[in-house]
Amino acid sequence: MFHWKTLGQTCRYNPPSLKLCSLSPICLFESSTTDQDHTYALLESGQVIGCIGTRSEPMRGCFAELLGSMRYQLVASPDFQQRWFAKGLNRSAARKAPVFAYSRKDTLHSDFMQSRFGLHADTYPTHYLSLPEARLKAIRRGLGYGMVPYMQVSDSLKSRDLVDVARGISPISSFIGMPGNCNRHAWKHFPSVRSMPRGVP
Repeated sequence: MFHWKTLGQTCRYNPPSLKLCSLSPICLFESSTTDQDHTYALLESGQVIGCIGTRSEPMRGCFAELLGSMRYQLVASPDFQQRWFAKGLNRSAARKAPVFAYSRKDTLHSDFMQSRFGLHADTYPTHYLSLPEARLKAIRRGLGYGMVPYMQVSDSLKSRDLVDVARGISPISSFIGMPGNCNRHAWKHFPSVRSMPRGVP
């Protein structure tokens, strides 16, 4: 969530992108994160002037802009896969293997487990770590497995530093998409928001 000052105004924008530093006039920013399904509430309550989330309809007084979709893959280290999923990802193994989620609001993994195996979030061990890089590092070290944006792990999958745990479960693809596209929302009366970078950070 960005926090910057311009012409005596205090503004906030969520989520973070250091490209904001190129805006004119010079701005200061404050960064924080929350699950993409809950950012809209921050805008609605007036805590931020902009956000990126999964809802497509703009709130009254705001504009909405489609950014695209985020694709995730369920990954683990090779050693973790061998230890917990030697016979593949199945219901029995999924109840025992520790998983990484971003937060208790993050339902991406729990929705996947519920739809594929009928498992509720409280039926398997879960770590909660909201920092993306620290979370990925922990997965690389074999402390758990989890959903990670494909663009963040594509090279590691090619080099086999990480493996696709969900391979073979879906007849089409092991890619897992967010429930909807990513949309940028912001208040119309802050024109400087429209000059922000369009891409998802």
